Amino acid sequence: MEYGVLGAVEVRSSPGGAPLELGSPLQRVLLGLLLSEAGRAVSSDRVVDELWGGSPPADPDGSVQTYVSRLRRLLGAGTLERTPTGYRLDVSPADVDADRFTGRASAAAAALASGDASSALRLADEALGLWRGPVALEDAGDRPFAVAVRGRLEALRDACREDRVAALLALGRTGEAVAEGEALVAQHPLREGGWVLLLDALAAAGRSADALARYAQVHRLLDDELGVEPGPALRSAQARVLRGEHPAGPHPAHVPEPGPVSEPGPISEPGPVSEPGLVSEPGLVGRAAELARLRDVLAGLPRSGPRFVLVEGEAGIGKTRLVTEAVTAGAGAHVAWGRCHEDDDAPALWPWQQVVSSLSGRPDPLSDGEAGAFAAFERVLRSLVAASSEGRVVVVLDDVHWADPASLRLLSFLAVELRHGPIAVLATCRSGVLDEGLARVRATLVRTPGFLGLELGPLDATGTGALVRAAVDSPLEEATLADLHARSGGNPFFATELARSLTASGTGTLPAGVRAVLDRRLAGLPDGARAALRLAAVAGQRFDVALLQRAAGSGDEELLDALDAAQAVGLVRREGPGRLGFAHALVREALLAETPELRRARLHARLADALPGTADPFVRAHHLVSGRPVTDADATVAACAAAATQASRDHAHESAARWWERALEVLDDDAGTGSPELRQDLLLRAGTTLGRTGAWAAAQRLLVEAIDSALVRGDTATAATAAGQLGGIGGLWFPVAYGTYPEQLVGRLESLLASTADGDAAARVPTLAALAMVSHYGPDRERGSREAARAVAAARRSGRSDLLATALQAQLAAAWLPGREPELIACADELLGAAAGAPGLEVLALTRRAVARLALGDVDGDADDRERAWELVQEHEMPLVEAQLVAMQAARAMLVGSLDVAMELVDRSAALNQRTQLYAQSWQDLVMRAFIWVDQGCLPERLAETAPDPAETGGGGGSVLISAVAALQAGQPEVAAAAMAAEDGFRTLPMQWDWLSLTCWQAQIAADLAAPPRVGLDPAVPAAIADRLLPFADHLAVQGGIGALGPVGVYLGRAEAAAGRTTAAEGHLRAAVAVAERHGFLPALARGRLALAELLAARGEQVEAAREAAAARTIAAGVGMTLVERAATRLGEG
Repeated sequence: MEYGVLGAVEVRSSPGGAPLELGSPLQRVLLGLLLSEAGRAVSSDRVVDELWGGSPPADPDGSVQTYVSRLRRLLGAGTLERTPTGYRLDVSPADVDADRFTGRASAAAAALASGDASSALRLADEALGLWRGPVALEDAGDRPFAVAVRGRLEALRDACREDRVAALLALGRTGEAVAEGEALVAQHPLREGGWVLLLDALAAAGRSADALARYAQVHRLLDDELGVEPGPALRSAQARVLRGEHPAGPHPAHVPEPGPVSEPGPISEPGPVSEPGLVSEPGLVGRAAELARLRDVLAGLPRSGPRFVLVEGEAGIGKTRLVTEAVTAGAGAHVAWGRCHEDDDAPALWPWQQVVSSLSGRPDPLSDGEAGAFAAFERVLRSLVAASSEGRVVVVLDDVHWADPASLRLLSFLAVELRHGPIAVLATCRSGVLDEGLARVRATLVRTPGFLGLELGPLDATGTGALVRAAVDSPLEEATLADLHARSGGNPFFATELARSLTASGTGTLPAGVRAVLDRRLAGLPDGARAALRLAAVAGQRFDVALLQRAAGSGDEELLDALDAAQAVGLVRREGPGRLGFAHALVREALLAETPELRRARLHARLADALPGTADPFVRAHHLVSGRPVTDADATVAACAAAATQASRDHAHESAARWWERALEVLDDDAGTGSPELRQDLLLRAGTTLGRTGAWAAAQRLLVEAIDSALVRGDTATAATAAGQLGGIGGLWFPVAYGTYPEQLVGRLESLLASTADGDAAARVPTLAALAMVSHYGPDRERGSREAARAVAAARRSGRSDLLATALQAQLAAAWLPGREPELIACADELLGAAAGAPGLEVLALTRRAVARLALGDVDGDADDRERAWELVQEHEMPLVEAQLVAMQAARAMLVGSLDVAMELVDRSAALNQRTQLYAQSWQDLVMRAFIWVDQGCLPERLAETAPDPAETGGGGGSVLISAVAALQAGQPEVAAAAMAAEDGFRTLPMQWDWLSLTCWQAQIAADLAAPPRVGLDPAVPAAIADRLLPFADHLAVQGGIGALGPVGVYLGRAEAAAGRTTAAEGHLRAAVAVAERHGFLPALARGRLALAELLAARGEQVEAAREAAAARTIAAGVGMTLVERAATRLGEG
């Protein structure tokens, strides 16, 4: 059988034969899914999710089984099998066109790098010739698995096309190279590799002037679209043109040319290898294919650029062993290991600290304590890029299933931001770990170009036999080897441990499982050794021998003898000077499992007592917490506080919050510990830190409890401090989820305000400010303004600039409403003066002023403010605000019609939000995308895949409006009308920051429903909407900082026309078209000209109507507004 995914999914019984009939569309999708995971089991739950998303049939499992049965009959027995973990398609990579394409494309790149341009061209043509359609897995639509597969294959296809051009150039076929280069930049204008090749080809063809003109073109393009300068490779190409040089020899243009490769040197901190005198490790067995693929990745780094590899498998399957073998062979590469600690209390970013220290050659901290967590991310990125200038860099992250949340987000960050350089990141992960953070990282890695996922399965009987023969000295009979394989299940660790147990005992009676094996090996140790190992197991996977000596209280020789005995039988191994580690995590797990809970607590207490005064605060706190109730409660609370403080200095907010919460738990579990003041302090610190992580519900709960606790004690100052923290956890936006009104929180703040004296500005100002900000979505929409005004008045009377800044921050929030832009701008101006030296408040003032200026049509003022805010964010590293500013940049791209750029920025903003975990805004992410999908005309299809969660839409009316627009785009006006009627969608919406853009959407829906075929819409509906929009006729409709529709006049004019008020409609439309044309707001210009054409045609002015329709069609075609283009075409032809 031959299988095809490079186009529509197809199967042929023989090469060149006719495609087989594959059955229903969903059956084809299922086959595509199984082909994308060939050789790996796909769970039933995932199959159902991929086929039907959130709307499965009544019996999805039965439907899947039906499809599977039909495919089995089609493909033959044994090809598609059901395993305990799901469905697995057993096909050879040679039979799948995507794998053949990958192989040929990689071979073409290798031939090009070796100087064989003729072979490179032939292989590239063969690879590209395998494609049968524009995209892979056409049948699967935009299902998640198909999108991920397409991303990988299309990135490789683009790279292969670039390699083909480079080969043409190297062969002197400059005319063809120029033509192909022009095609590349036309298809991917923001991909610099194609431009590099085009410049080189033009220069080689003697067209240096044209090459320089093209460089100027791409320079403007990158500046206009992305606001960035050309990259190093593109600048180097320009320099070659200026110097009259031609590129020397073939080079792949899809990555920067690598720097000099360093001389072969030591591989830093290699994986587990045997020390002299210890039990030797057997050679790598049964992993030849996986090892070859890893070595290919490492060898190809200078051509491919960054690669991410995820090696998965069960415990003991040999993940680390495989990676160690692969990187040991990588002479010339700088290999940096980062090992994750299995204890929850490991320091944040610990594996990355190891990596950076290895790269720099010194134990530098990732953060200086003053910068944010984002600074640590950037530090790692810079370290990798800097090291790659000297040659290949290989980072190994071992056991990422134990990684802390910050380390996982940093891995996701690199997957998005690491774009150039010969760098590989190899991660090992235990299969079956159910962790949301790990799942997000895996999903991000899969989307990276050239991602390689390796799932290590068990060894076959031959592999198991070879492995155990190498692991033991005694010869074993074939029957014994078969028994070992059956009992071990092909797990390399289990098999070698069973074999060693067998040869050591000589009895021939094998234990039933590895636990029994370990028990027998442990039982054979000298007296005291097992107790020493239990203490070591409590200390960690890797442990300090001197610490164990102090904790054990035994003589040096006694403990060392015990550890020597364990080392001699391979249970532990040397990890560095004075440090040992367990040979496998399962050894430690077995020891912990046999140690009763109270005894483990006593061992933790002994380790805590044995720690020196300079010990890591996280380690001390971990042992003291784990040692409860044996350890002292006061000491444990203090240690938790010290660990939380250190984590806060490092801006590892999740870790800090966890330690503050643990301190509270210890305090609450021991009635005699601490004082009310201490508990008050812990509540405040825990709540504040949780707020920084985006855990609003938990933060509010603790901060409200802090307010209550303080009020009981009459401490209004502390209560006000807690209130002030409540108002500052939203970055540039509100500190409550969209559309929500926290009544209980408002009640607590009102109680706090009632308990403060009129003259106590220090308490009243932050309380009033918090009330103003959390009341934005409340039933009394004027309350925010009233409370903010009271806060400003109290702050002015106090004469304190810090209180005035707090109050003005609240006033900014209160004034963030349509029609109050002049007030907001004045407030921002004052805040900029009061907040000098406070970058967070400066950024807030600048961004709010930018949005207000844009709403009033001051495009240049908006750009200036956003640029200043961006500089501050980059200088002071504010990850949440950076995400929000990227969203503002996306809105600006929407306005000018750069829809692809806008979507890239929306994706980047969402990724930044996910990485920081400081703001949950899935609904707002959907709204941002909806703005773009509406212009692209694909809202119905996209909305079907990403339906909004009703719990997150906030009840502001946006959800039904998006649904109605989708129905109209799908040609279902009756569905749209019914949805609007059911939800009273044309009602006057509550006044909040997004009121104007939502009301414009109401106008668009009303106008579309009033157009033929009419659905009986009362003209009074669009008339009422027009009346509501009239005061904003000269505004731009902006959705806060996350979206933009353009001149309100376009929507006001359409509403007036639908109401029959054509004279007013024409005036508003012509004014809006003039504004859009002046500023280059292309989507609004296309919509405005189309609306004007429709109005003129209805009046019988066909000539001018045709002229406006033609202009609208041209603009829409250039932007990619397919529905507007079609409507304009129909109008022009009618």
